[in-house]
Amino acid sequence: MEEDKNIEGSEKSKGNDVVNKGKEAFAKVTEKLASDKVPLWKIVVEFLGLVLIFGYNIYVIFNNFSAGVGYIWAILAIIIDLGIIGSAKELLGVILERKFKKVNKYLLYIPFIVLILIIAPVSCDSPAKKVARTAPDLVNTILENNFGGYIYAKCTKVKITDCVIKDTLYYGYAILENGNKLSIGMTYSKANNQVYVELLD
Repeated sequence: MEEDKNIEGSEKSKGNDVVNKGKEAFAKVTEKLASDKVPLWKIVVEFLGLVLIFGYNIYVIFNNFSAGVGYIWAILAIIIDLGIIGSAKELLGVILERKFKKVNKYLLYIPFIVLILIIAPVSCDSPAKKVARTAPDLVNTILENNFGGYIYAKCTKVKITDCVIKDTLYYGYAILENGNKLSIGMTYSKANNQVYVELLD
């Protein structure tokens, strides 16, 4: 038992050492950036690059969640953005400290909050969202034109399951009132802002 405790203790110690080394390395990088040896414009460029990646990931997150597709990519984008916030916040702190000497650490989160508030509403009404919103009526039109009175159940919702061509071609299924599902293909035309649906069953 004592040997097991010693092994467990040594593993925890190794884990703590790794974490501490990571913190030390990050502190050295921040300290180096804070020094006047690194030109301010380089720090600004690096910060803007991280902000652009952060903004794009925000679009991916809200676009995928709002359209009900690509959850794995959305979760990956969230993880990346959390890392970006930590790094970009440090860079912004260095930039502001060089100019104003003293900075409120809570103000460093403002650019990220503003980006989220600007990009989120736009990405929630993405092509995928428009397709999912428009497709049910198109499915009902197809059913009526092809089957007439033989099909009484109407499409109540469309679920997108796959995006084959970004912002253009989607696959999914139509959910009918009676619980049945129909496989469908959906195309969004950017040229005329129209949605087209095809039954695959």
